[in-house]
Amino acid sequence: MTDNTPEQAQDEMSLMYQRARMEWDERIGDTVHQLKTWRIIAILSLTVAAFAVMGVGYIGAQSKIQPYALAISDNKVIALQQLDHLPDSEREMVTRSLISGFIENVRSVYSDPFAQQKATIDAFAHLRSNDTAYGQISHYLGKTHIPVVRAESELVTVKVQSVLPLGNGNSYQVEWTETIIDRKGTLQSTPRFRAVVTAINQTPNSQQGFMSNPTGLWITTYQVTEIN
Repeated sequence: MTDNTPEQAQDEMSLMYQRARMEWDERIGDTVHQLKTWRIIAILSLTVAAFAVMGVGYIGAQSKIQPYALAISDNKVIALQQLDHLPDSEREMVTRSLISGFIENVRSVYSDPFAQQKATIDAFAHLRSNDTAYGQISHYLGKTHIPVVRAESELVTVKVQSVLPLGNGNSYQVEWTETIIDRKGTLQSTPRFRAVVTAINQTPNSQQGFMSNPTGLWITTYQVTEIN
């Protein structure tokens, strides 16, 4: 056997170096490819998670409260169906009934301060601070016709005669009679009034709003005149 020449030994060293370099490059390449793949997977996972969180947040922000229409038969309360699914004629009846109750709560004067307080709270449950009616009712009940002050000398009972829709579907004309008596029960007068109110329906988006105004009826304008 003959010994390798220096040139052959150098060629063999170069070949081994090239093979080692190729294997190293392959390993580095596999590692870089894996890192790139995992980076893409991580970005996709974060994107999906972000959309999932936003979706859950959006769904959670939506109102889960659905008001139902109720009927009373033989002293039993019967749930009919969701207000949103009521026929227009039946929903119109609910709206008129609520407007009639709103007028009674605003205009009545009770001897019982707790009943008076409840009537005022129930009235304001249908008012929003950014609507015209809120300022009108606040001025009436807070300055010109303060119920607790009036109750010291007179009491007022309200009887609504009619609640009729006007042309645009959101406005109603309400007529009622107020029976005014003094603290001894003597009749003082029975004036008649007419009001034009505008009402809109918007479902409350909070539990507190639902508890105070489950039907979502809001009085936006309120104009009253006395009928001679």
